[in-house]
Amino acid sequence: MYDFDHLSTPEKLFEKNEKNNLQIKIIKYSDRLLTENANEICPEFFKKTFKSAQHADDPDWVGYGEISMSPYDTAWIAMIPSKIYKETKSSKEFSLAFPQCLLWLLNNQDMQGSWTGSGAGAIVSGLAGLLALGLFRSHSGEFFETKLNDLGITIVQFITIFKKAKNYLQKTLNEVNLDNFDMVGFELIIPYLLSALARLEEPIVFDFPESERISQKSQRKLSLVSLDEIIILAKSQLITLTHSIEVSCEK
Repeated sequence: MYDFDHLSTPEKLFEKNEKNNLQIKIIKYSDRLLTENANEICPEFFKKTFKSAQHADDPDWVGYGEISMSPYDTAWIAMIPSKIYKETKSSKEFSLAFPQCLLWLLNNQDMQGSWTGSGAGAIVSGLAGLLALGLFRSHSGEFFETKLNDLGITIVQFITIFKKAKNYLQKTLNEVNLDNFDMVGFELIIPYLLSALARLEEPIVFDFPESERISQKSQRKLSLVSLDEIIILAKSQLITLTHSIEVSCEK
């Protein structure tokens, strides 16, 4: 996110608008590439092991903080089914548009069951990763084991990774204290992902001390502004609500 609070001259304001336009162009171009090229896009990217930004002067990761959100984004892309499944809704025809993303999740979980280290910052990536695994299991139905074999994964491997993620998330959620929780948009994203997991064909439900409070906080914030208003605002300025726009993806 660019910080333009210090910009005041016409030249600086022009620079701000130029960067906003560039961001929009990049997003649209990337979306078109993903839609048209699917598995042909940079396959070597999905083979890379997750790397945290340990130093502020790391030129490859500067601006991304101590936790890379790449596993979170990868999990979301791993949820996208192929075009034929979207059309048929047949478990027999089920496949992923980007199977490399699911394979990344299956191959890069750490020993404790996380994809982004420890602490509260690992929750959203963990929930998204678990949701991606759960959706794969649901969509593949009676062909679950066959679909795993097509990816070179055994059912034992899948279940082990699934259980580790679930156990790690339960432990971490139990330790959450909202009074010390200051991550942008997480109070919206976490309840959304928890709800999505609970709606799976085989529901995954987490019960933890702050569950009700974070749900209430999310509902209160979402009631203050509509999705249409968010879109209108986002067209004219940079707003933090766009960080968690995925919570409105079903609307």
